[in-house]
Amino acid sequence: MASYIGLNSVSVTATLDTTGLNPGNYTNAFTTGVLNINVPYFECYHMVITNAPSGQSATIYVGSRQWGFTMPASQGSEWAPPNGLLLNPSQEISVCWNFTPTLIPTPPIVTCWFRYDTSIGINGTHQ
Repeated sequence: MASYIGLNSVSVTATLDTTGLNPGNYTNAFTTGVLNINVPYFECYHMVITNAPSGQSATIYVGSRQWGFTMPASQGSEWAPPNGLLLNPSQEISVCWNFTPTLIPTPPIVTCWFRYDTSIGINGTHQ
């Protein structure tokens, strides 16, 4: 049975892509330095997206592997992976938008919410 402890939420304003996954477009890069989470296994269970224009979309990556997709409506959206996005401290999340700063000058902001499960044996030592 899961026993979750919340971690801090982290907000990132998109910038011109530096990941190499999305050249020329906006990307919200949740790097290991930005996340700074040291629990052996944790999950992103919710994302809130603001400043994203209707009709635009983003592909969500863990490292270089596609994990999901979102298409915000009314300047924002929420994204909740169906089973949580399980991560370890060496993994990074990138939210890669399909538009450039030249096309739409206001960058999207993504806030990720994290938690960890103490019922995972190795996590129990990090309370």
